[in-house]
Amino acid sequence: MAEIDKLTGVPHRKDVLMFSIPMLAPYSTIMNYKYKVKLTPGTQKRGRVQKNIKDLFMKTAKESKVET
Repeated sequence: MAEIDKLTGVPHRKDVLMFSIPMLAPYSTIMNYKYKVKLTPGTQKRGRVQKNIKDLFMKTAKESKVET
């Protein structure tokens, strides 16, 4: 299987997640992805927003034993 074919935005239950690749795309494009965050302009600093998003993903991943 080609390496590019191993990438998915919607992992199945049997898939083993090894890495994540952050990407920027219109929200309508990634609406069906399992993990996504919609960013809107605001007053928070980028570093704080980044930490909040990382914490959100880590909390969500802990709910599934396969994805930790």
